[in-house]
Amino acid sequence: MPEDRVVIPFPVRAEAEEPESTPLLREVLGDVLREERVDQGRTLREVAEEAHVSIAHLSELERGLKEGSSEVFESITRSLDVDVADLLERAAERLRGPVCRGMGGSGPVLSLAA
Repeated sequence: MPEDRVVIPFPVRAEAEEPESTPLLREVLGDVLREERVDQGRTLREVAEEAHVSIAHLSELERGLKEGSSEVFESITRSLDVDVADLLERAAERLRGPVCRGMGGSGPVLSLAA
């Protein structure tokens, strides 16, 4: 190899990270319902009986295993004394993720100096 030749190593790319997948709406709605129920100190049985749904069905909804109808969510949120709109807003905030929360939400904001 000639002495006037400089070899610059080519940087090796780090293995591409898989983008985080967006959680399913049913999973997020279930998380919000469960958190509300637990925050109120209520059992699955209490909420299910008042909402006129089975304990098993409510449990499956909370774990994000089943899709719920608007009527079922209305009944459950009424039992929890929460508006369906509030449930949907809380779910939407979680679905937006940390990047978008800075745009009117409650997450971090990227500030660029001029």
